[in-house]
Amino acid sequence: MTTSSLRLLAVAGIAAILSGCAGDRVWMRSASSSSDAEIDEMDCGAQAESSGVSISSDGATGFSPDRFSNRYACLRSRGYKLKSLTAEEAAKLKSLGGVDREVYWNELLAKNGFRPATPKPAEGQAGAAPLAPKPTPAR
Repeated sequence: MTTSSLRLLAVAGIAAILSGCAGDRVWMRSASSSSDAEIDEMDCGAQAESSGVSISSDGATGFSPDRFSNRYACLRSRGYKLKSLTAEEAAKLKSLGGVDREVYWNELLAKNGFRPATPKPAEGQAGAAPLAPKPTPAR
């Protein structure tokens, strides 16, 4: 094996090791819940897919190679920024669900300089606004 082949092999090995340590990237916006971000990401993805069809001047149709840029532009237009998580943060976020996920999401928002989301109380649960009593007619 030549020196350049060994060097290339070493670089490829280091890159593989480092990519295994890398975390995920997520879209974050101030005061957004993790479910808000997921819904917006799916919506922007669907919009980008539907806008990915292009028609040329001669009438031929095809897919635009820029669907991913359209998706990113859609999310950015909604106020999101793409942020990197460590491998540990990404694994923890993926492992959680429900309230625990939202609490951790808020921690990640604050860590990345975003305003945490305010909890949205479910209907009929503590914290939901009570119904006002009906006034009694005066006699």
